[in-house]
Amino acid sequence: MTAVADPEDLGLTLTLPGTDSPLRRSGRRILLDGPERRVGVVRDGVWDLLDDGEDLPRWSEAYAAVRNAEGRRSASPEYYRRLPHEDLSGAFPDQWRVRSRSFIGLVEDVLDPMAGPGHPLRILDAGAGNCWMAARLSGMGHHTVALDVNIDPGDGLAAHVNHPEDFVAVRAPMDLLPLPTAGVDVVVFGASLHYVYRMDAPAGGRVLAEARRVLAPGGRIVVVDSPLFDDAGSGERMVAEQQGALRERLGVEPPGITGDGFLHRPSLLTHLREVTGGTLRMVETHPGVRSRRRGRSLVRRLVGRSGRPRERARFATIVATVATVHDRVPPPPPGTSPAESGGVP
Repeated sequence: MTAVADPEDLGLTLTLPGTDSPLRRSGRRILLDGPERRVGVVRDGVWDLLDDGEDLPRWSEAYAAVRNAEGRRSASPEYYRRLPHEDLSGAFPDQWRVRSRSFIGLVEDVLDPMAGPGHPLRILDAGAGNCWMAARLSGMGHHTVALDVNIDPGDGLAAHVNHPEDFVAVRAPMDLLPLPTAGVDVVVFGASLHYVYRMDAPAGGRVLAEARRVLAPGGRIVVVDSPLFDDAGSGERMVAEQQGALRERLGVEPPGITGDGFLHRPSLLTHLREVTGGTLRMVETHPGVRSRRRGRSLVRRLVGRSGRPRERARFATIVATVATVHDRVPPPPPGTSPAESGGVP
């Protein structure tokens, strides 16, 4: 079997993005009840809630072109089934080694203690890419939604056909989630939050507010494998370097994104605490890595084109727990960082 087309099969409900209005399927059409109207279509097992005339589908096409030019696709289903623990393509072994460690930590340190024997979690994989994480989590018995705007068969949701596990694949934005309020237990941003998060937006922007909306009390927002910087200028330089490398090496124009392209750690921790009202912790942290095949020299990577050293990206698994009525954590005093008030370092 591949990704299930009907969320009800897994006890899940899809809604009009950003609302609690439930959706249902009639053939290939996705309908909104009361009054009934079509809001999407099921394409090859994917619930597609985006209009092809919108900006996001055009962005996803440009993004898919970049990813495919980088070699992030395969004709072999086994390639997708081995991820993240083995990169059969050999294109990004260091990157997938980091993803493997992060995924093991996610399962052992976050999900297993939450679930317990015989109690599967409802999990949103936000920015699911080729669905490897959704498939792995579903194989462990969890009820999983894989969400992305990229529907490409090589590196997007349509790659679900390579996975035998049952999960729901839905095309919708990360800042307007097609799930009801308190509808899931965990929202995982796997190497994806930096595409939509903005440090200068109130509470980090709508994406964190939406994640909080769909989480049940005591639920978790988990941020995995996005580049973290304490110095925002270094993050901006990293993004510029990456864009320049894509133009020079692959001859492709990087698609514009709504987020910063990196996570400013102090801002993110403050915003997560504001949104969830709960506790924060860092499960794992490690420095950035690069593919041996495509990496630049150490000097160029650390110094960059400006000739001034910049901070190297860090990658961490950050867990924010939604407070219940009884354990809500008061905000830190003005001018106090989360770390100074008992948060993560």
